[in-house]
Amino acid sequence: MTDGSNSAVHKGVYGEDEIKSRLSVMLDASTDDSRPWLVSAFMAHFMVEHTHPFYDSNGRFGRFLLALKLRQVLSAPTALSLSAQVRKQKDKYYKAFAHVENPLNRGEATFLLTICSLCS
Repeated sequence: MTDGSNSAVHKGVYGEDEIKSRLSVMLDASTDDSRPWLVSAFMAHFMVEHTHPFYDSNGRFGRFLLALKLRQVLSAPTALSLSAQVRKQKDKYYKAFAHVENPLNRGEATFLLTICSLCS
């Protein structure tokens, strides 16, 4: 993942087995009805983006999956506007991802959930 100035923000994981394993965990977590629905949707989004399964288009793919999930409770235009809102607030969005990925934060995602909820 790169920021607007093409500086590396995140490199993702390596190896097809590791990617499959992480996406499997993401799918399990995103369909777990015991978790709050919106938290589950945004955490699944983070897990896809963090895994970075493709060489290109991870951001668009991740936002598309999130929009599909949000479409279950929001109108189609609102869900589809997610990508535009993320683009408008991309500095905050990238900062939120970096915050969760910081080893000292141990995956604490409250900041990410707050920023993502403001983007949608």
